[in-house]
Amino acid sequence: MRKSLFSLVCVMVVGLLPVDLHAQDVLDAIARDVCPCLGDLSAPMGKDSLTMKLGVCMLQASMPHQKELKKKYGVDLARFDGESGEKLGGLIAVKLITSCPDFMPLAMRLAEDDAPPPVAPGPAVRTVHGSVQEVTPSQFLTITVRTEDGRTYDLLLLDHVPNVEQISQDPAKARGFQGKWGYEEREFFDPYTRSYRTYRVLRTLEP
Repeated sequence: MRKSLFSLVCVMVVGLLPVDLHAQDVLDAIARDVCPCLGDLSAPMGKDSLTMKLGVCMLQASMPHQKELKKKYGVDLARFDGESGEKLGGLIAVKLITSCPDFMPLAMRLAEDDAPPPVAPGPAVRTVHGSVQEVTPSQFLTITVRTEDGRTYDLLLLDHVPNVEQISQDPAKARGFQGKWGYEEREFFDPYTRSYRTYRVLRTLEP
């Protein structure tokens, strides 16, 4: 029921449910009874709890009209967790848009709660042009690159980087290799100083 009701709210928000908003029938009566119930849902709560309580409000308001709902709309309240629950929720939701001021804020809360959390940006990749001065084999390979202005960069090789095999396969012959080096700065724990240090991690290499 929770999934069905939330699906109907999302459809309702964009106005895709094909229901005559001006039709005066059992749905208007149900919507009038549902609206006061929505005032109790303004308190902060999780999406699952909010959706469940919205479903309870709709079901309680619909129970006195079981026969008419089944005859006119094919909605069987005995199967509210299935297709009937989704259909009924959609019908009531469209009525609530025009008759209940508390409904739209509630629907927007559900839509916002369902949005995925923002993805934190990864470390920025910086580039330098230079030649290999030294390759130091250790637990991880460290490539020392010197740029034209005389600055040196120690680049740590942790993952596979295209073209790096030209250096890693024979570090003794890598001196003088020139390229465009892309790296990102990462913090790792240094067991010798017992503190975090910033390292430059090689990410790209263009000969």
